[in-house]
Amino acid sequence: TIHPDLKFVHLKKNNVEIISLGFILDPLNPEFSDEDIIRNLLNNTSDFNSVIKGTYNYGGRWIIIYKNKNNIQFFHDAAGSRQIFYTFHKTGVWCASQPHTIAKELKISKSNNPDLLEFINSKEFEEDEHCMIGDGTVYNNILHLVPNHSLSVNHTKVSRYWPDMPIPKLTMEKATEKVSALLVKLYESANNRFKLIQPVTAGTDSRVLLAVSKFESNDIFYFIHKFDKLTRFSPDIRVPKKYLPSIGLDFNIVVCDEYNKYFDDYLKKNVYMIQSKKKKVQHYNYFKYFQGYVLASCNINGMIRFPPYDGIDQDCKESDLAKLFNAENKRYVISAIKKWLNSDLLNIIKTNNIYIKDLFYWEHRNANWIPMFQTELDIAI
Repeated sequence: TIHPDLKFVHLKKNNVEIISLGFILDPLNPEFSDEDIIRNLLNNTSDFNSVIKGTYNYGGRWIIIYKNKNNIQFFHDAAGSRQIFYTFHKTGVWCASQPHTIAKELKISKSNNPDLLEFINSKEFEEDEHCMIGDGTVYNNILHLVPNHSLSVNHTKVSRYWPDMPIPKLTMEKATEKVSALLVKLYESANNRFKLIQPVTAGTDSRVLLAVSKFESNDIFYFIHKFDKLTRFSPDIRVPKKYLPSIGLDFNIVVCDEYNKYFDDYLKKNVYMIQSKKKKVQHYNYFKYFQGYVLASCNINGMIRFPPYDGIDQDCKESDLAKLFNAENKRYVISAIKKWLNSDLLNIIKTNNIYIKDLFYWEHRNANWIPMFQTELDIAI
C-alpha cells in the first residue's frame, strides 16, 4: 500500500524485482530520474549485496525492496531518513513507515515496560525532542530498522551490512575535495528534480549547504521561519540577513503567526510521535506557503562530522554513550545501547577503523531524531 503522495518505481528483470519508495539522488549522474537509477541498479548488479553496494554514493530519502524467487529484503538510505518500522508477527512480517500503522492493523498495544515509560515521560526525553534511543518504539514488538542494516522477510532477520571493509584514512584536504564534489552534484541532482527552498541560519551546517548551492543559487528561495523566541536580533536572523545580500542573494524572513487545528488532526494521524509543540507552528507555515516545494537542509551533516564528544574512546561503556543524551540514569537507554554495543559490533568497529561515538551518533541520534522532522514535513509539503 502506497501513500498517494509517495513516489515509487517498480522494475523487473528476469526473476528479480526492485521497488523504490521515495526519491533517490545520484551525484555521478545528476540528470538521472528515480527510474533511471533503479534501472541502472537492476542492469549492473547480480544479487542483493551488490545492490546495496551500488547505492553507496546515493543521496535522497528512499527505501529499496529487493525481491527474487527466494526472498524479499528491505534497506534504506544511509541516514535511514525514510524510515522502516517492522514486526515479526504470527500472521507474517509487517513493515510500515510509521509504527502506529502496524499497531492499528494488528491491534498491538503500547508497551507497559516501566523502564520505557520512565524514559519517555522524563524531562530529558522532552528536552531532546522525543528522540528515541535504539531500535525500539512505544509499541510491543514493533521495531525500527536502523541505518546500515537490512531486513530479510523470509528469514525474519535483521543483518548489519556496513561497515564492510576497513575505512581508509584521508587527509582533511582529500576528504574535503571528495565530499565537496559529491555534495555539489547531489544538490544539482535535487535542483534538476525539484523546486527547492533552503533555510539559512548562522549555523555551520546551514553555511555548508549555502556554499554547496552556489551553482544553483538563482533557482533557490533562501529563508528563515521566524517563530518561537526568534527575534530580528537573534543570530539566526541577524547573521544571514547580513551575509546573504553581500553575495548577491535575497534573504526572506517568513513569519509563523498562526496554527490550524485541522492541520493538527492530520499531523497526529500520520505521525506517531511529534518532535515538539513549537515546531508544529513551523510545519503549518510550510503547508500554508510552500506547496509544491522540497526543503533542502543539511541536518544529516552531523553523522559525517566528528561530533564534539570529548572523553569517549573505543573502550567506552553504555553509560558513557548514554551521557550524550543526559540519560545515563535511564535503564531503558542503557539496555538499548547494550543491545547495540555487542561483541560482534565491537569486533567490526575495531577491524574497520570506525569510532564507536561516530557510529552511535549516526545510528541512534541521527536515525531517530532527524526523520521525525522530515516525516512531519511530509504531511505539510
